[in-house]
Amino acid sequence: MKRTFAKQGLLSLVAGFFLFGFLLLSANRAEAQASWMQPDQAKQVLLSEVNTITGDLQALTPGTPDYKDKLAHVIYYRTIYNNIQGGLTVENSTTEALTVFSGNTNPRATQIMVDAGLTVNKAAGQLLYNQAVGLLTL
Repeated sequence: MKRTFAKQGLLSLVAGFFLFGFLLLSANRAEAQASWMQPDQAKQVLLSEVNTITGDLQALTPGTPDYKDKLAHVIYYRTIYNNIQGGLTVENSTTEALTVFSGNTNPRATQIMVDAGLTVNKAAGQLLYNQAVGLLTL
C-alpha cells in the first residue's frame, strides 16, 4: 500500500512540474508576442515623437548629456521610420535600427554622432529599444 501511494505521489509531483513548466513557457510566449502597431500608425507616432524631441533639442546646449540623449532618440526613431518605409515590419525595424549606432549602416547618422560626440553603448541601446517598444506597441 505504501509503495502504491509513493508511486502515485511521484506521478503527481512529475505532472505538477510539467504543468508548472508549461505555464512558465506560455507566460513567456505571451510576453514576447507584443502587439505592434501597424506600419502607418507607427510612422505617424514616430514622426510626432521626432518633431517633439527636435523642438526640445533646440532649447538644449549641444554636448550636454540631455542633448546627446535626445539626439540619440531622434537618430534611432528616424532610422526605425526609414526601415518601416523600406518595407520592414515595425518589430524588425525597431531591432534593426539599433545597428545605426555601430557606425556601419548610415554614414549621415554616423557623421552627426561624431560631430555631437555621441556614443551609444549596449545598455543605452537597450534602453532606447525598450522605450521604442513602449512607444510602438498597443
